[in-house]
Amino acid sequence: MGWFAKKVIGNVLASVIGMVVIRAFISLEHPLMFLKTAFLYLIAVIIVIAVVGYLRYFVPLRKEQGFPFVYVESDGTVRELNAKEQAYLNTEFSPGDGGRPYIKNRYSQKSYGGGISGFIYRDRVPRAVVISPESSQVLS
Repeated sequence: MGWFAKKVIGNVLASVIGMVVIRAFISLEHPLMFLKTAFLYLIAVIIVIAVVGYLRYFVPLRKEQGFPFVYVESDGTVRELNAKEQAYLNTEFSPGDGGRPYIKNRYSQKSYGGGISGFIYRDRVPRAVVISPESSQVLS
């Protein structure tokens, strides 16, 4: 999560908590009103978190035709897959298979080795990043 998103979420949560506390002092004579207000604020926070999660993980960043996956190299460049890699990704794996491919959710997401290289859905690559033609290099 980026610093801006953390700051926005932190400010929203601080505002919500502040409003709930102020509302609690105002409605001391009506304790049920305080619970109703706190519940509504909690629902609002859950909805905001759900919308941010949806926008972050499910909204496509680009619309292009071609094989659904591309490969992010360790230097950050993105390339098309060759036939062998496409066949590897089209292979059906069981969920517990350690040999199944690792598919990144975001371009900047780190892989198991700590780098940014790995397979990613084509529509999750930012528009500013150019997808180059396939390389003769084959991943094993």
